[in-house]
Amino acid sequence: MVVRNHFGEGCVVYSARVIEAVDAEVNQRLLTAILSSLLTEPVAYGAEAHPAVWMNVLYQPENNRFIVGFLNYQETLPVVPISRLSFWLRAPEGRRIVGLRSLPDGTEINYTVNGEGTLHAEVDNLDVFKMLAVELA
Repeated sequence: MVVRNHFGEGCVVYSARVIEAVDAEVNQRLLTAILSSLLTEPVAYGAEAHPAVWMNVLYQPENNRFIVGFLNYQETLPVVPISRLSFWLRAPEGRRIVGLRSLPDGTEINYTVNGEGTLHAEVDNLDVFKMLAVELA
C-alpha cells in the first residue's frame, strides 16, 4: 500500500513496503513515478544508460561549472564496460553551457545545446568511473 497526503505546503508519501528492495523494472518505474510526482520544478539532468550506471552532478558556481560523474556499479566483478550512454543537463537560469571536458585530462567532448539551453552528449566506453566538467558562462 502506498499513501500520499498533503500537509500544509508539503506532501508526504508512505509505502508499507520498501519499493526499491525488489530488483524489478515495475518497482523502479513505480519509485521513479512517485519521486517525479513530488518535484516542483523540471528535472535538471538525466541519462539513458544501462541500469548499473549511476549519475551524479555537482554544481560549482564559484568555478563556473558542473562536475558530472558516472559510476558503472555492477554486482559481479570485474565489471563489463558500458559501450555508450547519453545524458542531458539543463543550464541554470541566466547561464549558458560553453564546454564539455573529460577529467582529469581535459579532453574536449562533442556536445549539442538545444534552444532551451540543455546540453546533450554521449559517453563512450564507461569502464568503472568517468568524470566530466560542464563549463558555464
